[in-house]
Amino acid sequence: MAKKSDKTKDGNKITLTQPRMLEIYHGLSEDTDNLTGVKFTHALLKNERLFKGPAKDLEDTLKPRGEKKKHYEEFVKDLHKLRMSLCKKDKDGEPILIPASKGAVNYNVPFSKTEELKKAEEKLEEKEPWKEVVVELKKAEEEYEAMMEEEKEEEYEFYKIRFDEIDNKITKKQMGIIFDLLEGAPEDQ
Repeated sequence: MAKKSDKTKDGNKITLTQPRMLEIYHGLSEDTDNLTGVKFTHALLKNERLFKGPAKDLEDTLKPRGEKKKHYEEFVKDLHKLRMSLCKKDKDGEPILIPASKGAVNYNVPFSKTEELKKAEEKLEEKEPWKEVVVELKKAEEEYEAMMEEEKEEEYEFYKIRFDEIDNKITKKQMGIIFDLLEGAPEDQ
């Protein structure tokens, strides 16, 4: 559970773990489009903007920079081509992709081709100049995961969401996203 601090001149402050902050940010940016109410959606958007900077900073720690960024982008492009070539195809011969979160896609590769895909990906990862970038990226992912497991708490600015302004169509999942940002919930009174 998050700890709410006193209101400061900058706004309200809340203490959250980094994984919880990311959960709130991604939930606000991906899972609240169907909710209505001017004041309620205003509060959702304000919080999304407040959490966007810290979330982006945290996620950017995984991205290569400089010359390595160019090599990484080339690697991702070739990896995409490889996966597309092994995907199941529709009746028009187009690869079948399965939408995933954050605009990503899952490649619909038949089970019979998974071993072939794995070997081809490993071979691609060993090519220069990508090999060094892939090794560094895997190391960064391990460090990132370890950082997320630390449960380190940080203070974030947030905008209070009034309980009486919540859209009646809110789901349990959506309520879980905004729970720490609520003010005036029945247990608070």
